[in-house]
Amino acid sequence: MFEPAPLTSNMCSGTLPRMRTRVRRRRRTVTLVAGAVAVWALGGPVAEAVGLGDGPTTPRRVHVVRPGETLWSIAESLEPRTDPRQVVFRIREANDLEPASLVPGQELVVPVVD
Repeated sequence: MFEPAPLTSNMCSGTLPRMRTRVRRRRRTVTLVAGAVAVWALGGPVAEAVGLGDGPTTPRRVHVVRPGETLWSIAESLEPRTDPRQVVFRIREANDLEPASLVPGQELVVPVVD
């Protein structure tokens, strides 16, 4: 009465679904790697070469700290016509400095304000 259907050549075997899964995983991996490379290329060297990088938005100069200098004295010497508090604030922000953390020979990025 209920006999099993005979296997024919067009019926899927147990290995076919596993093969499809491997192919899908491989395609997904290749796509993710290609996407990561594209993001890296467009966000890094290519963007810098084209001029789209995260370059400085304001002109900057570098000041090398000499023995005995403080942020206040640097601010007064670099911009004598500006309130030193503003210059000290800009220097601290640009270099992520803590108070009294200057070391002779240290290079400080000083944002230039027009």
